[in-house]
Amino acid sequence: MNWNAIGAIGEILAAIAVFASLLYLAIQIRSNTNQSRAMMTHGLEKEYSGILDSVINNPQFAELLAKSLAIETLSSSEELQLRAYSNKFLNIYNATEAAFENRQISADYYEAMCQDADRVVREYPAIAKEARDLILQFPELSKKKVFKPFTTLTDD
Repeated sequence: MNWNAIGAIGEILAAIAVFASLLYLAIQIRSNTNQSRAMMTHGLEKEYSGILDSVINNPQFAELLAKSLAIETLSSSEELQLRAYSNKFLNIYNATEAAFENRQISADYYEAMCQDADRVVREYPAIAKEARDLILQFPELSKKKVFKPFTTLTDD
């Protein structure tokens, strides 16, 4: 064998090694992306569960929500609680929007959260109105899909 043949074999082996390295990197990147998405989804779910826990674990707050559903007059402290609760929803929806824009969550999860925002507007009008008032303070939010149900709400 001459040196040219040995050099050609070396180049072929080097090309195979580069290809194998690139393949390995692609697999690792995909795995890390999937893991990152799962962690982001879990984090959003944990925050959302925290909102629900505030109703489940606090009978007084559950009573406040029941009053708001019955469209009873709320005290100023109850209005403040309801506004803070609405703000928690908006923070989660905003984080969901940002995660979707950065491709950190799946389109299916994002759509489910958009549908949840629509459900909140339909089922909890007092929360929806508080949320809408907060959104209107930040016009850039009203352009985002997850906030659309709140911005189309009227004071009927």
